Amino acid sequence: HGLLDLTDFINLEELYCYDNQLIGIEFADSIFDKLRVLHVGNNHFFPQDLSLFSHFIRLEVLNLENNKFVGSLKVLKNLVNLRSLDISNTNVESGLIYLSDQLESLFCRVEKGVRCQKITEKLKEYDLGHDCYDFQA
Repeated sequence: HGLLDLTDFINLEELYCYDNQLIGIEFADSIFDKLRVLHVGNNHFFPQDLSLFSHFIRLEVLNLENNKFVGSLKVLKNLVNLRSLDISNTNVESGLIYLSDQLESLFCRVEKGVRCQKITEKLKEYDLGHDCYDFQA
């Protein structure tokens, strides 16, 4: 379990660190308007809300699955370029209304004991199958 220090990576546009037993990531402020793709699924982040990701204004793809993130999607309301979001098996439970109109797909697989099931219930009308939802419908 470790902390990934990316403070020296000032021009980072894509980051894939899926399944690395990470407990957290430190970013340089200068990449807030550069990072477009971020995959941090299947790690060991401490329970926290999504505010860590709220400053990435160019983010298009965000994968948070299988982590202990909690709370609302409201903190992502400024991510107006977000096209794909995966909150499967997290404890994110509200805030769908705040997601960008650009969002094309939301992945929200649910296992027992996770709160994102509340979001899944609200998404039934957008269901594409395989726990993927189409917001353009």
